[in-house]
Amino acid sequence: MAGARQATGIGNADRIISRLQRLTGRGHGAVFGTVTHSSQPHPAPAGGSYSFDFRITFHPDPAVVDSPKTGFVQTCRLVEPGTNTNKEYMEPQNSRRNANQEAIDRVHGRRYGFYGMNNDGTAMNNVTYGSAPAGPVDATFYDGPGDSMLNVSFNFETAIVSIEGPQANLVYSVVHWGFDVDRSGTMTAHATTVEDRPTAGLATAAAAWNAQAAGPLAGRNDPNQQALPAFR
Repeated sequence: MAGARQATGIGNADRIISRLQRLTGRGHGAVFGTVTHSSQPHPAPAGGSYSFDFRITFHPDPAVVDSPKTGFVQTCRLVEPGTNTNKEYMEPQNSRRNANQEAIDRVHGRRYGFYGMNNDGTAMNNVTYGSAPAGPVDATFYDGPGDSMLNVSFNFETAIVSIEGPQANLVYSVVHWGFDVDRSGTMTAHATTVEDRPTAGLATAAAAWNAQAAGPLAGRNDPNQQALPAFR
């Protein structure tokens, strides 16, 4: 395990993850620490406003994590169930979708693509930044998406990433979660999965965010919208 922190030069993180899995025998998404999650649906009659609470806690392993600031990046995909038909309508998020209808999930007025990050780099009240080996301190996440749309599928990919330090831009774990709402308003939670590596959709959604950041001021998430790094 002594070389595990030498992640600054690994390039493709698959190599270090494969090695750590062999050394530790840990399962998917658990090489760099322990991921726990919980959810609570709040249904409503058809046409009413529903919501879905989702929480993640990442407890870093200080033997392998070297990050003074660990946070989150999330993509959101709203589609008609069983199709790739977009149902997102919020701007400017709607204008930065990739071909699979995924977009970096940030509300208008936020300059950073990291979920729950204020414009001064501090954490909003829906996240807590983690750190290790100092501490270690858990990284925590909360999201509560909701709407009144029917016949819609909400799909989220939440990556736990190092934001600063020797392992900056390294993805530690990825959580896939979401729910469907049918035409009668019935909510059905998706099976939550935890994986080691992000999908290609995270990279293409980040590229779309970056293109928006470099585009006309009127179309940006914030006038000073900042590009996301290349995650590894």
